[in-house]
Parts: sequence; structure tokens; C-alpha cells
Amino acid sequence: MHLADLQTALRAELDGHPNAELRQLITSASLAPEQCLQLYRDLLAKTRTRALAQLYPVTAQLLGPQLFHALSQQYGHHLVDTGTVEPFGTGLASLLKHCTDSQSTLQNLQFLPELASLEWARNLAWTAEEDPPQDFDSLIYVPESEQYRLRLVASQALQLLRCHWPVLDIWNNYQHDHPGKLHLRYRAHWLCVYRHLDSPRAETLSDSLGRLLKGILQGHTLYQLSREVPDLNQHLTLLISRRWITHVELPPDSSS
Repeated sequence: MHLADLQTALRAELDGHPNAELRQLITSASLAPEQCLQLYRDLLAKTRTRALAQLYPVTAQLLGPQLFHALSQQYGHHLVDTGTVEPFGTGLASLLKHCTDSQSTLQNLQFLPELASLEWARNLAWTAEEDPPQDFDSLIYVPESEQYRLRLVASQALQLLRCHWPVLDIWNNYQHDHPGKLHLRYRAHWLCVYRHLDSPRAETLSDSLGRLLKGILQGHTLYQLSREVPDLNQHLTLLISRRWITHVELPPDSSS
């Protein structure tokens, strides 16, 4: 077998699809081919669990080693079934929501999917590409009659979450060696996750600022934003000073 064929066959075996030709090539003085392959499967499962725990440390702590390992195995099956090429760790919050909704033993952990979303957003903010230098000088060249079509461009590290559980408080609480008792309350609110000095941060937003950032991330124009958030101008200075927006752009006029 060529190297590429060996790699494909080994990956299939690790995913649970036997390959007779590969097994004939496996030699060991003390282990059968299936035992050798099981060693690789176990190593892959442990490595995946450790990697996910690094991305979702507080989620892993709250679930505990056994439940988090079981979740990691389900995530591995999800990767095989979907054949996804998305970054490793994507979609764990959705999988966790399915688990908490369907398994009675996890009914008291309904907040975990939102907590996992927060941890994934922190990872995205940390690994996002660098933003270009802020540039708003081009505004002076935009005719007043065209300014309603301008769009604010958000930082590439900016993430926005709509949460119902106090997941930011929970996450902050678990940064200490001895976290206190969880105080859960159910209240809808916005969370902004961003990068500051090469470190991910998160904070709670007012409803109007949350709706404004949602519109910006959806590509709404200044005209649309001003209708959605009447006090738009009061927020612009904050958005620029926090580097949550980097520049403005004028999209092509579709009517021309």
C-alpha cells in the first residue's frame, strides 16, 4: 500500500471501519492487529479529550472527567458523520445542547451550552487575525447624500452572544482555585467577547449596545442602524475607542 492509502486506511480503522489489507500489515510479538488498533483508538480519544478540555476548560470542570470524555467521544462521532473541515472544537456547544435537552441526568446543567459558547467565542477572539489600523479619514470624501449607505466594519476578533444564564459570572468564578456556589438566574442579556492586548475578554452589554453590535455584524447600513438604535451617535465614540469597529465602508450602489 502507498503511504496515502495507509493513512486513509488507518483513519478509517480509527473511525470504526475495518480494513483487512491494513490489518495484514500490522505485526506485533504480543498483540493481535485489533489490539494494536485499539491502542491507537484509545490514544486518539484521550488526545481529543485533552484538546477539547483546553478549549473548554470550565465546561470540562463542570461536567467532570467521565461525562466530558463521553461528550468528547460523541464529538468524535460527529466529526466522522459530518466529515467537517471546520476548526477543531466548532459545534461542541450545539452538541452539548442536544445532550442537555435529551438526557435527564443533565437537566440541572441547562446553562452549559451557553457557557461552552462563551469559551468558544473567547477562543475565536484570541485566534482572530489582526485588524488593520483604524481608519475613518475616508469619511470626509463621502458625499452627505451617500452617508446613509455607510457600513461600520467590526473588529475581526469581536464576538457577540445572546445569553440567558449568568455564564460570564460562572466562567469568572471558576478562574479561582476554589470556586464558590453557583447562583443561577434566568435573564436574557448580551455578552461581547473581544481581544485586548492579545488577551480575550468578555463583558455584559446594555440592550441597545447589544442590538447595535448585532446590526453591525449583520452588515446593516448607518440608516438601518439609526432606525434600530435611535441613540446610535452616543455609542459610536465608545465603539471606536474600544476598537470594536475599525473603519467604515461604502458598498457599491446596487441601484446604479
